[in-house]
Amino acid sequence: MVSPFFFPGAPVKASRRAPGFTLIEIIIYMVIVVILGVVAFMSYQPNSITARYQAEQLRADLRHAQMLALTQSTALRFSVTAGAGGNYSVSSIGGVGAGPCTTAALKDPATGNTFSVTVDAALTLAGTATIDLDSLGRPGSCSGNPCTCTVSATDPAASYTMSGGGALYTVALKPVSGFTTVTP
Repeated sequence: MVSPFFFPGAPVKASRRAPGFTLIEIIIYMVIVVILGVVAFMSYQPNSITARYQAEQLRADLRHAQMLALTQSTALRFSVTAGAGGNYSVSSIGGVGAGPCTTAALKDPATGNTFSVTVDAALTLAGTATIDLDSLGRPGSCSGNPCTCTVSATDPAASYTMSGGGALYTVALKPVSGFTTVTP
């Protein structure tokens, strides 16, 4: 049999385009995706989110230190090393009522490790260098021979700032109650 394409007047079938995308369409889609990715990356500020997280962690660690002082019936010292990528640690204060004040690193019963936290290197920590917590968890200072602890009446008893990525958060420790807040 002869193919109908060779006869004049025979119906001609239109060629169909193969399914899929053309190279130009793929390039246009890729350009759009890249532009959206760049806009999303430029608007995302991970350091400001990290600063808020670290400020909340500092607040929680202050409260944790107060609970440790209360449950262990011992005075504790919360020490801060300010600066970019600063750190803070908690140590126990010995000699209260008996001799000179001495400090020793505190082992956190929750983790089994020394109670010490290093802030993300992209953030800056600043504030009160040391604040002591008496055996009831109240902020103040411990000093002298024999070592005595006095409760702070200054409001706030201690204040710390965590900054990075254009954000600044303040952690404040209230006198007597030791209530902590993070602002904004």
